[in-house]
Amino acid sequence: MQEVAFTWSAFGELPDAAHDIRNRVFVEEQGFQEEFDETDRRSYHILLMLDGAACGTARIFWDQKPVMRLGRLALLKPARGGGHGRAVLEECRAQARRMGAHSMVLDAQMRAKGFYEACGFTAVSDVFLEEGYPHYRMECSL
Repeated sequence: MQEVAFTWSAFGELPDAAHDIRNRVFVEEQGFQEEFDETDRRSYHILLMLDGAACGTARIFWDQKPVMRLGRLALLKPARGGGHGRAVLEECRAQARRMGAHSMVLDAQMRAKGFYEACGFTAVSDVFLEEGYPHYRMECSL
């Protein structure tokens, strides 16, 4: 059984491992070009560690209090399909609750919509394009 741990960055600090994971998943695998932005400097970043190796990440930040936004949830291929994405999401929700958030929003890629629905999120928008990829705005109560 793998040892699972989470680490949170200090506010506004994007860990090198999170940068590398996002680059591999969103830029190299999926073709996004505008992966890194000013929001990284006003976010808390989580790392999923499996047996001591970073293999997943996400960021949370205030959208408009008391709503927190989740973004850039990414797992390296070996970590996919084992419930680790849900674990990262649940840790992000728990952290948002500790910080006083009442709800969470995110912009989900169309192909990830079912995952987020299974985790309790509901689509609240029509499809929109972000860098040419279809997305849905989704939300859930905390």
